This record gives sequence, structure tokens and C-alpha cells, in this order.
Amino acid sequence: MIFVVFWIFFIVALIFIVAGFSGAPFVPSQNQQILDMLDIADIRPGDRATDLGSGDGRVVIALARAGLDAHGYEINPFLVIWSLLRMYRAGVWGCGHIHWKSYWRTNLSSYDLITIYGTPPIMSRLKDKLCRELP
Repeated sequence: MIFVVFWIFFIVALIFIVAGFSGAPFVPSQNQQILDMLDIADIRPGDRATDLGSGDGRVVIALARAGLDAHGYEINPFLVIWSLLRMYRAGVWGCGHIHWKSYWRTNLSSYDLITIYGTPPIMSRLKDKLCRELP
């Protein structure tokens, strides 16, 4: 029994470590920051929006509540599960979607609004990606 518990703990820790090293650190957005972002954005109901590195899903939830087809991309499996639970509790299940996937391997051309709280090292690479894929 102890052997099984050890291996489960080891696998969970390994997934968490790999997910943590392959992306930016999780830094949750404050509610006021999200509201400010929604005020600045030219939001039209029915638009498609995505949050890159969606963390716990709070931005995706806010976008879905604003009437957008909201998607989030997150590589940390624990944050994906947490996001899905938060979305269900927030009542936006079906309006918001969380993808356990790297946004680097995703074509973003179908989105009208893209949000990210990125670190400086990735922003120039992301700029190149967005210039290639967005109209």
C-alpha cells in the first residue's frame, strides 16, 4: 500500500514539476485587473476570445460572462482541473472552454480577442506568432 501511495505521489509531483518548468509561473490576475481589461477591450457578444496561460480560469470565466465564446490554454494539468471546476461553479460551462494544451502549438487565427499575462522573455516570440497568425 505504501509503495502505491509513493508512486502516485511521485507521478503527481513529476507532472507538476514538468508543467511548471515548461511554462511561465502561475500568477493569478486580480479581479480589478480583469474588469479593467474588459473595459479596454472592444467586446462584442459572440466574439471568440482566448486567454493564453489561463491558470485557474478566472479570465476565461469573466470573458464567458461578458458573452464571449471564451477559451483558455493551460499546460499545467492541475490548473486545468481547477479551472474546469471553477467554470462549472460559475455557471459558464459550455460558454467557456479550457484546453490542456500549449498555445505555442495552437493556431490562434480564429480569435477576435487574445489576453495574456506574459513574462518579458516570451513576449517577442509571441509577437512573431501573433503577427503570422492574426489578420
